[in-house]
Amino acid sequence: MPVTIVPLAPSHTGILFALGLGDQVAGITAHCDYPPEAAGKPRAGLFARPDLAKIVSLQPGLVVAGGNITGSQGEELRKEGIKVMDFLPRTVAELFAGMEKIAEIAGAFHRNIFTRQRELSFYCLFALVGWPSARAN
Repeated sequence: MPVTIVPLAPSHTGILFALGLGDQVAGITAHCDYPPEAAGKPRAGLFARPDLAKIVSLQPGLVVAGGNITGSQGEELRKEGIKVMDFLPRTVAELFAGMEKIAEIAGAFHRNIFTRQRELSFYCLFALVGWPSARAN
């Protein structure tokens, strides 16, 4: 059975849908308005103030937090048997690593998806800033 997920940031909601995990999203915050398919999902509080009782009632297997959940809140969710993943990427590498971890936990890991996404993002980066030059050592 697929793991259900509650993302606690609009960016996380967008990522989950982009990964094809929209059907596994059990609830979202009131601030999550993209993609349009997310509109019908139950609301689990605000970005800065997640509603723990509502999250628990949705019975997710995973809560994806972005620094907006305190240690005691995370512990409370873990006591309910809910895995909490703090996902606040600061680099492209951290973004992809987090996406891979989410997909793996959700039971939807397909390495070829991430390989292609990495290739495309590096191609775009090089197109914007220029190809790396060879340096003599």
